[in-house]
This record gives sequence, structure tokens and C-alpha cells, in this order.
Amino acid sequence: MKLDLSGKTEKNKGVLIIYTGGTMGCAKKHPENPESPLGVLSWECFSSEVSVLSALKDEMIVDGHEIYPPLDSTNMAPADWKTIAKAIGDNYHKYEGFVVVHGTDTMIYTAAALSFMLENLQKPVILTGSQLPLIKHTRNDGAQNLVNSVYIANAKQFDLPVVPEVCICFNNTLLRGNRARKLSASEYDGFSSPNFPPLGKIGEHIKIYSKYMLKRDPSKQFKVNTQLEANVSPALIFPGIQNGKVLHNIVETDKLRGLILLAYGTGNVPTHPNFLDAIDIANSKGQVVLDVTQSNQGTVELGVYETSAVLLERGVVSGSDITPEAAICKLMVLLGDEDKDIKDVMKDIQTDVAGEQSKSVFSFNFPESLESLETLEINKTRWRKPLKDLGSRWANDSVEKVALRLYGATLKLPEGKTTVELSCFIGINSTDELEYGSQFHAGTFKRSLEDFSSMVILDITKAFMKLVSANKSTSFTLVMENVEIDYCLTWEKTELAIFTDSGTQ
Repeated sequence: MKLDLSGKTEKNKGVLIIYTGGTMGCAKKHPENPESPLGVLSWECFSSEVSVLSALKDEMIVDGHEIYPPLDSTNMAPADWKTIAKAIGDNYHKYEGFVVVHGTDTMIYTAAALSFMLENLQKPVILTGSQLPLIKHTRNDGAQNLVNSVYIANAKQFDLPVVPEVCICFNNTLLRGNRARKLSASEYDGFSSPNFPPLGKIGEHIKIYSKYMLKRDPSKQFKVNTQLEANVSPALIFPGIQNGKVLHNIVETDKLRGLILLAYGTGNVPTHPNFLDAIDIANSKGQVVLDVTQSNQGTVELGVYETSAVLLERGVVSGSDITPEAAICKLMVLLGDEDKDIKDVMKDIQTDVAGEQSKSVFSFNFPESLESLETLEINKTRWRKPLKDLGSRWANDSVEKVALRLYGATLKLPEGKTTVELSCFIGINSTDELEYGSQFHAGTFKRSLEDFSSMVILDITKAFMKLVSANKSTSFTLVMENVEIDYCLTWEKTELAIFTDSGTQ
């Protein structure tokens, strides 16, 4: 249902309010009874009762579009996200921006989902709501939230920077939608963004912090992605989960496609065999397993150190500092894309696509060996593999760390020997003389048999940044030093992992 609240000219296209319900649109079902429960009004009733809408239509075009039936947001589902996204897509060229009136309970989920569904968005999409109903409540937070949101959505009218992304505007603060978390069920300051600065603050003046906004490519076409895979599940890691069947029951759920581990701290999980067995089951069933932190602040970086081998070798990928809510929605959108196979999803889930995480991991598997295992031993002390077309998906100055990862490694040493030394060279030919200390020498790494892990991770950051640029092919050579009889290192898979700072992208 679409209602035109203004007869303004086409000079400024104005704002479309997409009304989904929520507390802002609630009123007593029986006004004469103070004990009567709250119910969500239709857009027609809401718009006729809200005086600030009448004031707004004197300044600009403000149209309304009702998502029918309007909901208490606890009933919001992926099907409703599709409806909202479609409404924005159908009206994209008719308005300067969009305001989504929404309940607070699931607002962060809807904001996150829309950020991934609205690809190459160039206009503001502002979600807002209130902790108190706007109608028949003289003291409420809804009026200011609504006015602020409409102003920001119609940035050109007020000489404000256009915010080309999905945001939440609440209590005079503008937050990136896929970075927000619900802070309070009752305070006016209902939302926060613990791992990313606010995009704006509203006081006497509206201040938009352009340096934090997404940098969009205007040449790319806006697209609405409405295919979602709802068969994903979070799993809260808690003391004792390793002793029961909770995680097994989740991963054995029929048709489950994705699992989000809400891990301790920087992504830590129990290493109990029962717990790891459940992860193995998820991996064998082709489920995408994403590791995120349950903490409000902090980041997960699997694969920087060998302590994360237990998860990496089971196919678990790092979620950086993405919020649990955004992780769920991102996985729904990626798994819903029928043009992506499981490898595409595993690659994209680790990279920042809509400003949802501060770090990205770009991983490249080396060409498969003709042998079942890669080997370094006395008769084969040098291993070399090319890596073609590293791609151009990151800026060279954003690279923070580069690691060469050897999966499923085993080490055999002669009696009395406890360490092995590996040297890594970048961009040399198989017959070139080894120049230690040259720019091609990425380092010599010592590994102790006592501390040896099934994953070997070599930090080659400095040499990589000097020698390799995006979209360039190169080669990597490993050399086993001081080899004697019975020295043997084998591994199953080689991977290059590039860790980058997403910045505001």
C-alpha cells in the first residue's frame, strides 16, 4: 500500500518511508482502557496520527510504502527482508533515499541483511524506530528519530553528504547497519557500534563523517539480491559444550548449510575431541563454518599463528570483527547465491564486502601436486610452485600480513635431532642460486619437533610486499636446510593467505 503524503515538485525526489511496524507504530488496542495491550497500526492510521509527518511534507516529498501486514519485529523473517529489499529496488530511481521504520528487537538483523542484499547501493537506506510508541505518548524518542532519519535520507535537500549505505539512526547517532548491536531494551541509547566509529552525530547540526563512509564505485550497477538461504545456525561456545551433544545436534540438523561459532575471545574454542568431531562432521557435510567472537569488541584472525591449526585444518574460516548478527545474514546471502559454489562462499565469507569487517583474508591454493603429498627430504630439498593471477581485490598498501600455510604437515627427523630449518624464496627459478639475505629471501624458519603442529605457518610479509603486487604472478620456493638421512617433511596442501586492513571499504 503506497500513500503520497505530498504534492511537491520533482526538483527533489524526496524520501520513501517503508513502514514495517514496530514500537514506533504501536498504540493501545483499546484507547479508553489504560491496561489494553499495544498493537501495531496500519500505515494509514499511523501516518494520519503522526504530526511530524505533516510537518515534514511541508519541506519535501515524503511518501509511504507499507509492508503488509505491519509487524512486531520479533516476527521479522528473511521473507520480509526480501519484501523490503524489493520495495527499495522497485523505487530506487524515484527517491533520493529511503527510511525503514522498524522494531528494535531485530533491527540489526534487517540492517545487516539489507547491506548485503542491496549491492552497489548509492543512496541512503536508514533504519529507525523507537523505544516508546510515537502515538499518544507526549514523551517519546520516536519523533526525533524519524525526523533525523528523513533528513539524512534526503541529504541533497539539506546540503549533507550522501551516505551510500544501510544505516541505523537512533538517539541522535548514525551507525553503519551491519556494524550495529543492540545495547539496551529500554534506554533511548538503544544501539552501539563497538568495532566501528559512528557515521554521524546529530545535535544542533547534523554532522556526517564522510571519512568513515563506504567508497562506492558509481560505474557499478545497483542490484537487489533476494535469494537467501535460511538454513544457517549460530552456536554459542560455552564451558561444557565440549562434553555434550549440543554441537553434534546442530551440525546434524537436516539441510543445515552454514554454522557460525560464537567463540571465546579472539576465536578460541575447546580442543576436546568430542567438540572437534562435531566440526569434522560439519566439514564432511559441506557446511560453511565461520568463527566469530562472542565479545562485543575484538577480532578473530585464524591462520596468523599455528595455534589456530586445529580449526583451519577442519575448514573453519575467520570472521574478523564481524558481529554475530551480521555473520548470520552475510552467510544467508552468500549461500543463497546459486551462482556461487562452496569454494566461492568460503572465499567471500572471509572478505569485507559491505564494510562489515575491518580485516579481510584473501587465500590462494597452489596448483595440485601430481603426488599425493608434497615432500622435502634428502633427495628433494627444494620445492617450487608458481601461483598465477593473484587478483586485484585489495590495495597493496592495505596488506598487513602474508603467510604461507602448509596443511596436514608431518615431520621426521634423525635420532638426536630436534629441529628443522626451512627457507622460503619468492620469484626465483628452480635452478637459481639461493641468495640468502637478498630481496628474494623471505626468511629462514626453525621448527622444533617438540612443538611441531600439523600446520606450518611461515610469515613472509616483508618479502611479499616488496616483490608481489596485486594481479601479478610469481612463484614460491621452499628449501630444507642442512638435510641429513631420515629428514623428511610432508604436507597435504599449500595455501597463500593475505591479511589486509579493509579500512572504511
